[in-house]
Amino acid sequence: MAMNKKPDADRLPISQRIDSRMRNPKRRKSTPTEWAIKGELFLNCSCTVFCPCVVSLGAHPPTEGHCHAWMAIAIDEGHYRG
Repeated sequence: MAMNKKPDADRLPISQRIDSRMRNPKRRKSTPTEWAIKGELFLNCSCTVFCPCVVSLGAHPPTEGHCHAWMAIAIDEGHYRG
């Protein structure tokens, strides 16, 4: 049984396909917000070496059988909507 596949150029992301079918005047329009930050990111976990889960993108298990992690961000400067 052959399936008719649409060319990739004719395919729309799901959100656009749904929005084009269902008109809703109360739907909020999304607009990008102007923001930026500069600072440092701190990560730590319970592994004995630097987290193999993160380095391998999940391909290797944690060294202790589980991974308890924390992170912090020290923001030195930035803005949100000016």
